[in-house]
Amino acid sequence: MAELKQEIEWLHAKSAELLDYLVLPVLQLAAAAVNFGMVLVSSRQVFSLPFKDGSEITQTWHILQTLHMHTPPRKPATL
Repeated sequence: MAELKQEIEWLHAKSAELLDYLVLPVLQLAAAAVNFGMVLVSSRQVFSLPFKDGSEITQTWHILQTLHMHTPPRKPATL
């Protein structure tokens, strides 16, 4: 039974590694496009590239939360 658990853990580790190999190039292209747009608009990048593994992507979400993307309050119209 211990061998089966060990084999399952190995399979999960290898599947996560394979997923990183397949998804990271696409996510890096998307992140580069987002960075380009953000540099043009606000002179600040969102993602630090290149990603080396999937955990780096989730670590950058706090950067997105700190960006102030809301518009400033408008003055009331005077007639």
